Amino acid sequence: IKAFDNRYIDGDELIETVIKMQNLMIIYDSLIICKYAFAAGLTVTDIIKLLYFVTGKEYTPEKLMEIANRIWKVQRKINNELGITAKDDKLPLRMATPHANRTDTQVPPIEKWLPRYYELRGLTEDGIVKEID
Repeated sequence: IKAFDNRYIDGDELIETVIKMQNLMIIYDSLIICKYAFAAGLTVTDIIKLLYFVTGKEYTPEKLMEIANRIWKVQRKINNELGITAKDDKLPLRMATPHANRTDTQVPPIEKWLPRYYELRGLTEDGIVKEID
């Protein structure tokens, strides 16, 4: 997963990285692994080895991300059923407000990115899950 110097760049690469990170964190959550382990260097390959030692099943990175994507869609579908839609996909106020005391006064243009994010995630333009693969 690629890190970016400029977190406000345009294009699919940033959105795809966001999706990969969300999926990776779903794997961590599902396996009850501390997310600080990511910062400490625990890799997807390490997780695959741990899964093999515990379950005896072999996984590929692609298969893990596919499982994580399905989990994300189920979570989103439940949220949709509870009334969560695109209208709720907003950054917290502190993230959407320029910081007066910092040199970086930009805020992420989430409204610009959301349509493509929805497309890549398999959602309607209203943020509703189309289908769970």
